[in-house]
Amino acid sequence: MKKLLIVPVLVMSACSVSGEINIGSESPENATEDVIEGELADQIGLGELTASCSKPSSEEVGSRFLCTADTEDGRTVELQAVIEDDGPYVETTNVVLAENLAPIVAAVVGEIESQAGVDLADDALDCGSESLIVDSANQVVCQLTDPIGDVFDTTITFNGLDTDSPTFDFSVDTGS
Repeated sequence: MKKLLIVPVLVMSACSVSGEINIGSESPENATEDVIEGELADQIGLGELTASCSKPSSEEVGSRFLCTADTEDGRTVELQAVIEDDGPYVETTNVVLAENLAPIVAAVVGEIESQAGVDLADDALDCGSESLIVDSANQVVCQLTDPIGDVFDTTITFNGLDTDSPTFDFSVDTGS
């Protein structure tokens, strides 16, 4: 099995969704769960979410805690929250938003064209049209269609989805 490994480093706009919460009299974890199931679920675009957050070790500014949110089809969005002056701030750590897919796909297609010396259609790499939840290895598998119609799995590995400057690399499984 031969793999074409291409390693571009691309600084993308944030791939995650984030939001601030005004907790009022609610506990930080309950307020965070409400926002995840409401506003953030809408932003992520994967349907209804059922959220669960751990209790922070304290309610002091700077305290961090983790949350998860399950989709209706059983996938899990991972989130981290930190208590700020006006309440918790929460962001996803394993989601690539649909709106960020186009530049990622274009970069992968462009790099494959450059490295392999082929011309590919703009839609040659199909990663779907929804936000993506990466697996435990921070990977997603998309399908690449070459000019003669053969389809190859293309694995994109994200590095630092929970940072301001995430990058990725990818490999194409050419099967030979």
